[in-house]
Amino acid sequence: MMKIYLPPPRLVDLGLVLQYDKEVFKCELKEENFLTWNERLLINRERARIMANDHSYKQDIVLEYKILNILLIIKQTHWKPLKTIEYAKNF
Repeated sequence: MMKIYLPPPRLVDLGLVLQYDKEVFKCELKEENFLTWNERLLINRERARIMANDHSYKQDIVLEYKILNILLIIKQTHWKPLKTIEYAKNF
């Protein structure tokens, strides 16, 4: 029997935030990214920790606000990424 891996919601949310920043701000709006390269690095650091089953990493308040703001925009506009991130885990 094949097991299906369901990624934690925070991991999915952070992936969507990164995709939205790249696809909408940079590609569609032809603007600079909303997130700085350092903020993107910090988000990826949290994603790596989550994938290692460490959920203790916390973003600073300013970055967390940006993350929540982008998630709100995604929800309000029903935005979908061009390609869904596939999370696979070997059992």
